[in-house]
Amino acid sequence: MIENIVQNERLLHPIELPDSAYVASLKDFGGDELLAGGIDIGATALVNAFANPLWKNYALPFVGPVFEKGVFFVRHAVRAANTFRTTPVRIRQPFSFYLKAELKGGSDNLMKDLIFHDPLYIGGMAAGLHFLPDVPPYVLSALIYSTAVLGVAGIDVGKNTLLFKRKKKILHQAGFESEKFYEARFFVDRKQNPDQALEGIIREFQLGKPHIHEYHDTYFETSLPVYNSRKPRMRFRSRQKEGDESYHSVQIVYTKANERKKGIDQVRYFVVEKEKIYFLLDEPITRVEQTINQLRVVLNRSVAPNPYYSSVSFKRTVASNDELSVCVDAVVNDRPFYLVELKVWKDLTLLQKAMRYVMVECPIVATHITHGKRDLLY
Repeated sequence: MIENIVQNERLLHPIELPDSAYVASLKDFGGDELLAGGIDIGATALVNAFANPLWKNYALPFVGPVFEKGVFFVRHAVRAANTFRTTPVRIRQPFSFYLKAELKGGSDNLMKDLIFHDPLYIGGMAAGLHFLPDVPPYVLSALIYSTAVLGVAGIDVGKNTLLFKRKKKILHQAGFESEKFYEARFFVDRKQNPDQALEGIIREFQLGKPHIHEYHDTYFETSLPVYNSRKPRMRFRSRQKEGDESYHSVQIVYTKANERKKGIDQVRYFVVEKEKIYFLLDEPITRVEQTINQLRVVLNRSVAPNPYYSSVSFKRTVASNDELSVCVDAVVNDRPFYLVELKVWKDLTLLQKAMRYVMVECPIVATHITHGKRDLLY
């Protein structure tokens, strides 16, 4: 059904889950270290074969760390070129934007190598050469190198947790507020009537009277880092409720999709953890240049040189109680779909009950996804 509605690669793969924070760190840092490790082991074998036995054991622990450093930027430069080449021209940034972001990743990995991996490796090699003299040095090098990579990945996860807290603290000090909640999203064919899903959930979970809001989101290309698989988005949002004043804000939204497993069930539950960090504006989005200048100290390093990216306008019908909220989003311009979003702030068991209701009671109407509106449009 989906293929006939929207020719969009994300709809052909509705569920996408990030790697765990540890696995993601291991892939990133380990990718650089894999290249460096080849040089490390090769250089260790050469020195062991040709160096003077009187001093080679003193030199072997340092051979790899000295010769490996240049490769930390090679993989990232290639990735920057691939990203630049595959990005559609209409939203493509200058190559320097992608290169700068990738080289920062290479620099971060190089610093992790210098601060954590090299001391672990040098200490391990020195101990191995002393206590295990019968083991070939290149075997010791490979074993200790791999063990140190696994250890550094764990350290990196802890470091990113602290950096994320620090980033939020800086934004809060600049006047931002934050909200954390959990979402489940469902794709709805416009040919189907989403009101039946909405009405059923309202009745089943005793939600309040539905209200209609009009939204306009403008998304910006950003170089904000990913913190432990939390992916950032930056946007301006304008919201107006029926018969009420409009609200405008600049938002940085971090999302992370997970599968919530709880026993054996006939359906699967994919929950998006979302943390929204926002700054309320006094003026509409079309007149916020002065406000942006005031925030530039915080935001300028996170926005691309040509920051405009994409816009999405939609009407939202929302019904809620103290813990559960259900939204039906109809995207403007006759897009052939709706989005149904379920949201809770703390009670994941309640969210799972609501998800099960949608998937069991409305299987034809709703298709479970982890993507947002912007993902489906672009």
